[in-house]
Amino acid sequence: MFILDAQTHPIGMMDVDGYRPAEPEVFPTPTLAPLPSPYGGPAMGPRDWYVDELIAAMDGHGISKSVVMCGGIQVTNDNLAAAVAQYPDRLIGFAGYEHYQPSSRDAATTARAVAALERGLTDLGFTGIGELTLERFGPACPEELYVELRPIMDVARRHRAPVYVHTGYDRVTFRIKRDGAEGSSWSYLPAPLKYRDPIYLDDVALEYPDVPILVGHIGGPYLRQFEAALMLAHRHRNVYLTTANAPAENIARAVAEVGADRMIWGSDWAWRSIKEPAPLVASAFLIPLRASRHYTVGAWTGPDRAQQEVEQCNAISLATGRTRRGSNGPAPLASPSPWS
Repeated sequence: MFILDAQTHPIGMMDVDGYRPAEPEVFPTPTLAPLPSPYGGPAMGPRDWYVDELIAAMDGHGISKSVVMCGGIQVTNDNLAAAVAQYPDRLIGFAGYEHYQPSSRDAATTARAVAALERGLTDLGFTGIGELTLERFGPACPEELYVELRPIMDVARRHRAPVYVHTGYDRVTFRIKRDGAEGSSWSYLPAPLKYRDPIYLDDVALEYPDVPILVGHIGGPYLRQFEAALMLAHRHRNVYLTTANAPAENIARAVAEVGADRMIWGSDWAWRSIKEPAPLVASAFLIPLRASRHYTVGAWTGPDRAQQEVEQCNAISLATGRTRRGSNGPAPLASPSPWS
């Protein structure tokens, strides 16, 4: 049985204790190890490296392959390529724009960001882009995010690559950023909730109907943003919803309304906050009775059927852009599929 985990973050940074100093219990002492050579590019010193732990977790829970990507920390494409090179049959890379924040007010930095994405999708063999955290595009207002995202979406269109976007509530009030090349100083970046509302991806989906957009966490646990994610999926056949950290009742409702073929399973397995996939698998495969009392789940008649639906979603919908309901989905991605 093929199971894909569409969201993992096994790499951090050595001075990460400055990231969430108010939550030291969540972040134990890091495992520091040099970036593997020769795949890591220029020497960058020790980092939090949890790639082996990720593979062990995958083995323990029957996960066939995982997507590794940047997240709250802007790890480099070389970091991610080093992880994929260690386990090329198990890991798939998504490209990031590294420490070059695209901005309509800074053409030079945007060009460097585009070059980083292009290199990830060509030279390094990555198959998607993400995870994008949209508060990094401030001070542009959320209504203008579609303008700020154009350079990234243009790259995705050229390479027929999906784009993964973080949405929904989380506890992080500040992220950290590094402006420019590796070795530059880190600084704090406010993370307002308004940038995590999926509704602002509507303009993006309208402008790029041929680019698969993965809405992270189905908009989060709260109804306001969750229903915005559902509206996006109803309006746009190129929008897919990912289950990481989503409540089981939200997963059930999303399956009932938009179909399991539009759902992508992911664990959000993360460095320094390692999560056991078992309850996350259960939330996707074993929809609680309380959810079924409220929503008609349709074809989801039991664990086996649910697992089959999630597998179909991961292996078919994301890989090819096709759905079981016909050919109205986004254009197929590059072939042969890297997901199978």
